[in-house]
Amino acid sequence: MSTEERIGSLEEQINLIMQQLNSCDEYVTPEQLAEKMQCTRRHVYEHIRKGNIAAVKIGALVRIPMKQFEQSPVENAPLIKKRKVKELSEGEAAMKYIFG
Repeated sequence: MSTEERIGSLEEQINLIMQQLNSCDEYVTPEQLAEKMQCTRRHVYEHIRKGNIAAVKIGALVRIPMKQFEQSPVENAPLIKKRKVKELSEGEAAMKYIFG
């Protein structure tokens, strides 16, 4: 494949991605998502890296489709096991504090 053909192919791919970005409801930056989720930008990037959050990268730009978060939270939420906590009397608590 010649350089000109490769450039033409890449331009087509870029145009397709840009059309997809423009046709979708809403895309946000990792910074905007971090603000909405009240977490750090680094935390958002970590979830993108792990594959927990889908993202589109165009050159240096990263955009996150918000549509992936529109599903019912109950369907997507991981199960959280409740842990039984033994209540200690004051004496037991003091002994545990002193002796570990």
